[in-house]
Amino acid sequence: MEIKQRDPRKKKEKNNQRSEREEEKMQEKEEQGQNQQEEEEQGQKQEDENNRNQEEEQGQNQQKEEEDQGQKKEAECNIKQEYEHGQKKEEERQRLME
Repeated sequence: MEIKQRDPRKKKEKNNQRSEREEEKMQEKEEQGQNQQEEEEQGQKQEDENNRNQEEEQGQNQQKEEEDQGQKKEAECNIKQEYEHGQKKEEERQRLME
């Protein structure tokens, strides 16, 4: 009977292959983790930008509203002055006609 001896090179080669597969799996997991982190960071950046844009838009809307209110008050004041001026002219005309 012949006794087969194991070739130590084959065992070493199998160990190397297993180590390489394990390393590849770890690298894949690491890459997935990095990708997920990058996606989360990108999402956070997008959310921050959206918030800034929304705040800026609200500020612009408020400023426009304040300007509109100011213009409305000014127009009302002008109308009132014109009316009063017209009333005075009418009173003066009436007084002169007497």
